[in-house]
Amino acid sequence: MASSKPPQTTLVFENLPSKANLNLWLMGIDTQFFNINNIFRGIKLIPAGIHLFHYSIPPDNGNIKDNELPSETIISSSSRFGFWFDCKDNDVLILRWDDASERLNIINPHKDEEQLNYSKCLNSIGDIYSYMVSYPEDALKWLNTSISYIDFEVIQEFVPCDNDMYSGDITSMMPSKEENMVLLDALEKVNPQASSSLEDQSDKELRYTIIQFKINKENTESVEEVTENYLDKSWYLNQLYGNDIELMFGELQLSFINFVILGNFCSGMQWLNIIKLILMSKKFIKSSQKVALDFLTIFQHHLDKLPKEYLMDDLALNNLLDLQTYISVLENFARDIFPRDTWDLNGCCGKMKLSGFIKEKWHRILEINKSKFNIDFEKLDKNRTDENQIEVYDLNDYDENDEDAPAIVG
Repeated sequence: MASSKPPQTTLVFENLPSKANLNLWLMGIDTQFFNINNIFRGIKLIPAGIHLFHYSIPPDNGNIKDNELPSETIISSSSRFGFWFDCKDNDVLILRWDDASERLNIINPHKDEEQLNYSKCLNSIGDIYSYMVSYPEDALKWLNTSISYIDFEVIQEFVPCDNDMYSGDITSMMPSKEENMVLLDALEKVNPQASSSLEDQSDKELRYTIIQFKINKENTESVEEVTENYLDKSWYLNQLYGNDIELMFGELQLSFINFVILGNFCSGMQWLNIIKLILMSKKFIKSSQKVALDFLTIFQHHLDKLPKEYLMDDLALNNLLDLQTYISVLENFARDIFPRDTWDLNGCCGKMKLSGFIKEKWHRILEINKSKFNIDFEKLDKNRTDENQIEVYDLNDYDENDEDAPAIVG
C-alpha cells in the first residue's frame, strides 16, 4: 500500500492539535456523525460520488476541566464547518489543521510547495491506514435518496468553489448572496461609497437563487391575469429555473443538507422558500405527474430527516424554521393541490398507477406532520375566502375555537 493509493477515496488528517480534547470534537461525513481520539488519522473507503465532510469543535478548543463531562449543549453550540467534495477511485485528500485559523484546510497537491508533502503522505499512508475509520454510511441511500439531484455542477452553481473537486468552507454562519445584497443596500443608504471600500464576498457566500414572491409578471394587463399570476407562480418558477427542474431539485436538496447538517440558517430559509414556490405553482405541479411525484418523494424524505426541534415557532432560536410560515405553505398545498376529497386512497386510482403513488406520498406527508411535528392538516377545510373567492387563512388572526382551523395537536 505504501507504493500505491488505497481503494476508493481516503481523507488523511494531518497536524491535529495533540493537546486538544479531540474526543469532544464532532466530525462527520454525509449524514453520519462520530467522535474521534488522539490516534485518529482519517476516513477511508469513501465511495465514488458527491460527499459532505463536516466537523465542529467545542468552545475553547475542547479544553474542558477533567471533572466535567461533555454535554450536547456544548457540542451543539459550536459552529459547524464543512465542504463538499467529489470522489473518484483512488483519490487521496489531505486535511491539515491550521492553528492560526483553528480550521482544517484542504491541501491542494498541485501546488509546487505541497507536492513533496503529498508524496510523503502517500508513501506513509500504509502506516496510518489502520488508524482510520471506514466510511460509516449506507452509500446507496445517500447517493440515491439524499443527493439524487446533486452533482458537482450543482455544488459549483451555489457554493464557493475554485476547482472541480471540492468546495470552499461552508459554516453555520455563512450568509447567502441575497443577505449580503440587502446588507450592502442598507450600508449604501448610510454611506453611498460603502461598496467601494468593502471586501469582495463572492467566495464567502452561498449563491442560492433569489426568490421574490411579490414579483409581478411583465406585460400583464387585465386584472384577472394579474390576480392569476399572483396566486399561481408557475410562470415565475419557469422564469427562474427554465426547463432545468433537476437544478431546482438539486438546490432544494443542497439547501436542506446545509441546513440540517451544518445548521446554516439561510439554507433553511432557502429550503422553505423553494418549497413555498413549488407549492404556489399549481399549473407546474399539475403539468407532470412525474415531477409531482419526484417533489413529494424529496419532501417526504426531508420531513423524515428534519429534526423535530428545528420546526418551532421561535425565531429567537437560530437555525430553526418559522412554524407559522411552514403551516401557511402546507395549507396552500392541502387546499389547492390536494383538497380533502382527493386524499382517499381507496378510490379508482390504484397504487400501481402514478397518481396512486402521488396520493400515497401526500398521505404519508400528512402523517409525518401529524405524528412528528404535531400539525394536523386534516382539519383544513373551508376557511375564510377573499374577494376573489380564493380560500385564505390568516394565521395571525383566527378563532382558536374554530374546528376548521389548522390544528397543532399534542
